[in-house]
Amino acid sequence: MSAESSAAQHLYERKMAAAAAPSLLPGQSQPLMVISSTDQGGVILITTALGLAFALVSLFIRAYVRYGFSPGRFAWDDGFILAAVVSSFTPSPIRTS
Repeated sequence: MSAESSAAQHLYERKMAAAAAPSLLPGQSQPLMVISSTDQGGVILITTALGLAFALVSLFIRAYVRYGFSPGRFAWDDGFILAAVVSSFTPSPIRTS
């Protein structure tokens, strides 16, 4: 399959998904992403959001246990964890569209 036919197929699937979408009620907005056989951006978005939520909950639990029971003990591993969480909020250079 050539790149042009692949792009045309992708465009056709997006148009068909938009046409097949049910009508929205007043006050509702369009979905953020439509999942199709060639576009899995919605799955990536959901997986990323769940992973980030799990990381943040884990960080808050660790901070509560670590500093709630022994205040004032900041170690080198806490710095690495904080750096990892901060870097997870930076935008990815990979584009899905």
